[in-house]
Amino acid sequence: MAPNTLARRSSSVSPASLAVAALLAFAVPAAADDRPIYANPVLGYRVALPEGDWTFVRNPPFPLTDLVIFSPVDESNFVVHVDRAEAPAPTLEEGGLADAAAAWKASLLGNAYEEAGDVEARFEEFRGLPSYLFAADATAKGTLERRRLSRRFLVKGNVLFFIDTKRPAGAGEATVRGLENAERTFEFYEPAEIEGGRFSPRGQFFTVPLPEGWTVAESKSEGEIFRARLAGPQDALLSVEVARAPDEELLKEAASKSLAEFLVGSAGTAQGPVATANEKGIVTYGQDYAAGGRRGKAWVFAKERRLYKVRAEGGAARVLYEGLELLRDLSVDLEPEREAEREEREGERLYYAGDFERAAVHFERSLKSFSRNADARVFLGLIAYRAERWDEALLHLRGARALFPVSDSIQTSFARSALLAGHAALSEKPPDLAKARERFADAAPVAKRLGGELAEEAGIAWNAMGVQALSDGRYTQAADYLEKAIEVHDIPLYHDNLASIYFNEAVELANKGNIPRAKDRLRAALKAKPDFAEAMEALAKLGGR
Repeated sequence: MAPNTLARRSSSVSPASLAVAALLAFAVPAAADDRPIYANPVLGYRVALPEGDWTFVRNPPFPLTDLVIFSPVDESNFVVHVDRAEAPAPTLEEGGLADAAAAWKASLLGNAYEEAGDVEARFEEFRGLPSYLFAADATAKGTLERRRLSRRFLVKGNVLFFIDTKRPAGAGEATVRGLENAERTFEFYEPAEIEGGRFSPRGQFFTVPLPEGWTVAESKSEGEIFRARLAGPQDALLSVEVARAPDEELLKEAASKSLAEFLVGSAGTAQGPVATANEKGIVTYGQDYAAGGRRGKAWVFAKERRLYKVRAEGGAARVLYEGLELLRDLSVDLEPEREAEREEREGERLYYAGDFERAAVHFERSLKSFSRNADARVFLGLIAYRAERWDEALLHLRGARALFPVSDSIQTSFARSALLAGHAALSEKPPDLAKARERFADAAPVAKRLGGELAEEAGIAWNAMGVQALSDGRYTQAADYLEKAIEVHDIPLYHDNLASIYFNEAVELANKGNIPRAKDRLRAALKAKPDFAEAMEALAKLGGR
């Protein structure tokens, strides 16, 4: 498992040492107050966002995962995994609890953890359903961080739920309370089409905001086509049409041309080129249009054998489109996601055994089955990083970062790869200055936000660019690079270097007879380093102050 990412499901193995207890209890979900709610009307569950620095990650980029509640403070998480129920529901029958707990512990030790304590295991009723609950402390491979892990296993109807939590073993009270509150507010419910300010039509696999002032003007199915029309203030309109994809080619990732052509043929009079974006976890195609005296934007995208056409007229309608969420359909073939998970687990096992190149083969296979698997991309980036293939590492980590931007550990790995790729470009003969500058610029925003050692490394990178530019006599660029170094890591050395750049340029300008500009540069040197004696003396000699 990638550092600070998500735990995966276990397979059956022989029992391990356990501390086992059986308990029957029923807890009523606590009121969520006014906190944001994630509700999945297809799977029929909802959960409130805990107070504090937590965020919902909807449509998360991990196989068989419906929701992640994530804390960027320490990368703790509450994760809802789902699958079709092909295993028996939890039971108090002899051996069931112990075997399941042993399998969970073995899955931890087989992949991401090198040591785990005794498993606290119990059978209990959760939201009116029988469930197993496991918890243990474990030491992560690589980082050696001690973590507290838990898993709740239950079956509702034909859906298997795994609810996982992960936090540092010594996490603060706010983190512990946040995870407890997430579980406390988790509940199953009978969904209505309009609830909680959202419209979720029955039998469909999307939900869209329905703010005050908006109404459902149409919601009906005609054969295999579903149409919905939402009417809002000032004649704003959002329409959604869902149909079975008329051509299987439209469902393939490489089908951009086909989908774009489909959009052009269905959007009325086009008002510009087709725009491609990665939205809602899939590729979407959008185009401005004019039809019947009205103007708007149309989008088309395909997921799980369904073709979606959406139109928005009015700025408020576009906001509704941005809030449209696609929901998981467990009736489709889930084997590709299961295969992605199996390949990822084998890749993790090989990675932690030190067999990196064989591990990479399995991570590539995982991505072939589930292209949005952020964990697989992280591991491929780390493998390339170990081999000092900086550009390759950057490519994979850039992809993981785009899929799961809330993770600071992924952001840090991305930034470090960018810095090393930049240094490699700077050390080429001759130096590839444009590439080095681009890579350092990739890392700078992350380094500035996270600070610490990463900011120090970014400062060193920009300082190196400044030294290179100064050696080439490019004073303006050298000063710009030192300003960037100061921006990410403000230390006296960089102020001294910046002052020296301005001073050297001033000397050159004065020798060429350009006294006014020389004085300006000396003043800039003194701004960077107010006690710069040589600059004071030179400015006085030139009759300036």
